[in-house]
Amino acid sequence: MVFTLKNNFNGGSDGTKITAANSGGDSGDAFQTASSTNYTSANATGMRAPLVAVFPDDNGTLAWTGLTLAARTLYVRIYCYLTELPSNAVVQIDAGSGSTVATIRFNSNGTVRLVNRSGVSLATTTSPVSTGQWVRIEAKIVVGTSASNGSCELRLYLNPDSGIPTDAVPASGVDLGTTLPARVMFFNPGFSAFYMDDVAVSDVDWIGTDQLDAEATPDTLTAVWDMPAPAIVLGAGAKPDTLTGAWTLPAPEITTADGLVAINPDPLAGVWVMPAPAVAAFKNALVSVETITGRWDVHDPTAGVPINPGDQITGKGQVEWNGFVFAANTTYIPQKLDGWITDMPGLDSGNVPQPGRHGSYPGRKLAQERHVTLSGLIITDPEEIEQAIEALIQETRVLEDDTELPLAIRLINRVYVGYGSVTRRSIPPDKIGIGQAQYTLQWTLSDPVLLSRELNSAVIVDRTSQTLINAGNAATYPLIRMPGPAANPAIEIKPAGGQERLLEFNLEVPAGQTLIIDAYYGTVRLGGDDQIGSLSDASTAITDLVLPAGPSLVTYDGGGSAPAATVLWRHAYL
Repeated sequence: MVFTLKNNFNGGSDGTKITAANSGGDSGDAFQTASSTNYTSANATGMRAPLVAVFPDDNGTLAWTGLTLAARTLYVRIYCYLTELPSNAVVQIDAGSGSTVATIRFNSNGTVRLVNRSGVSLATTTSPVSTGQWVRIEAKIVVGTSASNGSCELRLYLNPDSGIPTDAVPASGVDLGTTLPARVMFFNPGFSAFYMDDVAVSDVDWIGTDQLDAEATPDTLTAVWDMPAPAIVLGAGAKPDTLTGAWTLPAPEITTADGLVAINPDPLAGVWVMPAPAVAAFKNALVSVETITGRWDVHDPTAGVPINPGDQITGKGQVEWNGFVFAANTTYIPQKLDGWITDMPGLDSGNVPQPGRHGSYPGRKLAQERHVTLSGLIITDPEEIEQAIEALIQETRVLEDDTELPLAIRLINRVYVGYGSVTRRSIPPDKIGIGQAQYTLQWTLSDPVLLSRELNSAVIVDRTSQTLINAGNAATYPLIRMPGPAANPAIEIKPAGGQERLLEFNLEVPAGQTLIIDAYYGTVRLGGDDQIGSLSDASTAITDLVLPAGPSLVTYDGGGSAPAATVLWRHAYL
């Protein structure tokens, strides 16, 4: 199916909300989905007049869905006006149900890049986009038949109505997957006011600039003309004779045969000879074997970097559950969140009632498990809504064991991480006929403490001290590595204004091995063996070796000549 879809937003009313129903007409081809986007005359100058689209916050979305390409190539165009330099996506091309093919993103320095579904940059402009001016961005996406033969080109026009690009960056032999695009989404790259106009998609050719309509009134032309008299012939006609040709149909050749008779061949007799073995005996013989030279190959090493919880979050208000992302630029749009960093979990009181007067003796308060609830909307093509719901059901399944998976959420700028299980899921099917469904999910975190996404580390030289800071508001459990050789290693944590905590071991750590202390799980390992029994009587319990909120002075003693110890920790919040 050959198509070209365009929308210039000129058919709307200034200040009104853009919807799927009012986005067509004089504006052009209507969008199938539209949210948090308005018509506006602000910044609608020149060829962008009289109206453009504005995203008043970072949650707006406009999308053409149900696209069917005639071949494997898609072209995209967008005019945009930046009020600040973002660092997020502005156009997403995907196969529906959140399966991304490619995205057009802004870098924080104003340059533009095209990335694939894995976040790998395929093409990046050298010229940056400035704020306060219109620019035009076009992209060509060629989906390959394998993960290594796709191609693309990114074009940037700092003069938005020019036919010559400021930058044109092609790339070939790239991974764009093999699934053809079915949806193109336009959205806010992550700030308070983003303007765009004259968006378009096509599977025909580069879309280029829109031409200005103009009415021309030509002058009257005076010229001499002459019509020659036609030649007329009467009574003429033609009727060709019938042609007769010779042709021959050869007789078919037919062969008949009687039934087949199977014949067993006679056995074949062969001559074979077993030679007599040669036996040799040696006594006190010295044999000098020559050096054997062989060819060997050393393959290039491959290294994999584990995905850190929250690494796939790119903007405000996004949620990542074990790698599955809920965001305004995906099929799964989050709308309401309860029980996260701004909400304190329930507390178990350690107070003891006083027998002879009002009130209680104060006791320590311990937080109960944390319950996190997320509500939102699934939006996709009606023919893909069932697949989208099934994908969410699969990602929120009940596990067969007590494993807790990472839940990462970014409210504004910081990403916090907790570990839990899905304990509630509700997806009413009342609107699935139009490609929409409400969802509500609840996670239960057995440990209510939320952690920073970033892992902090400090290297402490033998018989020295360092001040480590837990920037959260709750105690965090460090992981400590003490490499050998070390004699009777010890580590002490002294919070500012608090009681010091000491771990001291009566053992030798051999060279090449490392004593690993995990304060969260209360374990001590050396070469895979448990070393709890080597703790000295002066030591605290391993699970009590925490970094309280604020600064703490940490001292390491490995015997005087041991390699430096390493302390790893995350900031903790309640």
